[in-house]
Amino acid sequence: LQKQRKKNKMFSTIIEFVLFELKFNTSQLLSLTSKDVKNEIDNMRISVILRLYKVIISENIITRYKIISLDFTIFTMTDITEEYFKIFLKLIPKCNDLTKINLRNNRIGSKGAKELTEVLGQCDFLANLKVLNLTNNKIGPEGIESLAAVLVNCNALATLDLSENKFGDTGIKYLEQLLSRLGSLTILNLREIQIGPIGAEKLASILLQCCSRGSCGSRGSRSSLTHLDISYNNIG
Repeated sequence: LQKQRKKNKMFSTIIEFVLFELKFNTSQLLSLTSKDVKNEIDNMRISVILRLYKVIISENIITRYKIISLDFTIFTMTDITEEYFKIFLKLIPKCNDLTKINLRNNRIGSKGAKELTEVLGQCDFLANLKVLNLTNNKIGPEGIESLAAVLVNCNALATLDLSENKFGDTGIKYLEQLLSRLGSLTILNLREIQIGPIGAEKLASILLQCCSRGSCGSRGSRSSLTHLDISYNNIG
């Protein structure tokens, strides 16, 4: 009982600390990250972080500040991933100034990708989003199809990381329309997505078409795409 009281007291202190920081840093552009909270609670269970974000949502705190970055990189515990993701989805529409979303290692799957696109499609900041990291989320072809349909509206997107999602050759075809619309793209990470020679050939064709059209990070006949990672794929 004494240990539980100590944990509860520590949790209350963390809440007060975060609210204090939010209250007295209104002049700054804030970056809300799960890592910041983790540093304050040291080795306590990640469930405490879930409780913290719930408080931020329930008190409608986040709408009072200009949040430009959401970093929800998941930790090693797998039993709370789904709940963690649901909280993330509730936070997104409340951040009207977002330019960066990091959802690395959340294992949301194609179902989660569809849920994410449904939320993103209703957000005003979409045209200003510059960075989207969806590394290692078990997103298959269906999820890539859903994402592509919404991300075509991200005119400012400069970095797109879809690495370590096993959508393979089938998923590559859904990137054609997306890449043809991303005129600001400079970094594209397709590392370890399980494409073979067919997928690599299709990707090459898409990129060449984009350059000829003046899209996919191209300005005139010159592409501004500076980084393309297709390592750890079976392209021979």
